[in-house]
Amino acid sequence: MRRQKQSLWGLNCLIGGVLSLAACATLWAGPPAEELPAEGPLLPPGVLGPPPVHGEVSYPHGSFEDLAADRWDRSYSSVINSRLWVGAEMLGWALRGCELPALVTSSPLGTAAELAGRLDQPTTSALLGPDDVFDQMRPGGRLRAGLWWNPEHLHGIEGSYFAISGNDVNFAAAGTGDVILARPYRDAASGQQSALLTAYPQLLDGEIRVHADQEFSGAEALYRGVLLRRGFVQYELLAGYRYLRLFEKLETSESLASLDAASGFPADALIDRSDLFQAANGFHGGQVGLQGTWRGTKGLSLVALGKIALGATSVQFDADGSTTVSELNDADEYVVTQAHDGGLLAQPTNIGRHETSEFATVAELGLTLEYELAPEIRLQFGYTLIFWSQVVRALQHVDTTVNASQLQSGVLSGPARPDLDLSFDDFWAQGLRGGIEIDF
Repeated sequence: MRRQKQSLWGLNCLIGGVLSLAACATLWAGPPAEELPAEGPLLPPGVLGPPPVHGEVSYPHGSFEDLAADRWDRSYSSVINSRLWVGAEMLGWALRGCELPALVTSSPLGTAAELAGRLDQPTTSALLGPDDVFDQMRPGGRLRAGLWWNPEHLHGIEGSYFAISGNDVNFAAAGTGDVILARPYRDAASGQQSALLTAYPQLLDGEIRVHADQEFSGAEALYRGVLLRRGFVQYELLAGYRYLRLFEKLETSESLASLDAASGFPADALIDRSDLFQAANGFHGGQVGLQGTWRGTKGLSLVALGKIALGATSVQFDADGSTTVSELNDADEYVVTQAHDGGLLAQPTNIGRHETSEFATVAELGLTLEYELAPEIRLQFGYTLIFWSQVVRALQHVDTTVNASQLQSGVLSGPARPDLDLSFDDFWAQGLRGGIEIDF
């Protein structure tokens, strides 16, 4: 249900963006028809005459066409010898989150070891999960650069790269006789809730660390070509290549010391247990789009764009886990006496590298307000929405049903759980941005 609500919310954002673009198109129409001459000519830069010399301040303002031509003239006359431009933006984006399952629990002192940490017990408290993660707004940045092929800025190329800082989830807890810590799971054989102890008085001293991370980035290489300049409005065709990357990881590690053989390990043994799940999504595709610019008064401009890319999402999913047991030898040194694949949620039944790919689309909508601080400098503030149709989320593929026969030796007896069956979901990112663009 939560995923459906998030998908609907992302779709609403996409529809809202389309309506915003429609509203901008109305603005692009310029003044009412009665203010325009009966035969309003098109005004591509090539027919505006030679641009004024840089530094001149005399511009015609006698008619609507003259005023419109003047605004486009100034857009390139001030940079007649400067076809290169660069831009930098600060991003504040929110990304579609996902659910982190219950990973660490605790019970009151005195709880029986066989009941401690189980999610079906009323006295059990969850220390980490279940909860939505990766959905908070976070900072990022984008760099852009381009080169116009002619002084009128009719044709050019543009490249850009953005990255959103990782939204880490970090958790740590330890118990040395004063607390009960456990890792909950559902037993595949009985179908009942169970738990694997991390710390329990007189049985185990231990600590657990959990780290989850998400990274989102992308790049573009585009051709930009002016389709039309009329009045205060310019339309540009955008076409080229698009790349996106979404990386997510969840890892847990435990360090235990057995105090009694009743713990399931020899007394004085040291146990290290770990799980790892990570998904790397990469999109490669061709992209087309349209950008419209409306030049207003007092150096203000409004820019709206829409782009769509068709391509494929390639996925590399890794699951790994291990358990090692070390005991004292005759020289009072710890040596590894047991080692096998599998921690708790990563077992031989789901461990390995899994690769797949799927046809995908990426859509982007953007709205930007520009202010010309100086002839070669523009300040920008805007909104962006990116929708990616097919990704694999790491946390959605953590199976919390476990066949406990694998926990001590890694040898399976009974149902093959946890399992792994990769499935795709949609993903979106949206937020505000502000930056500067400079001509050289």
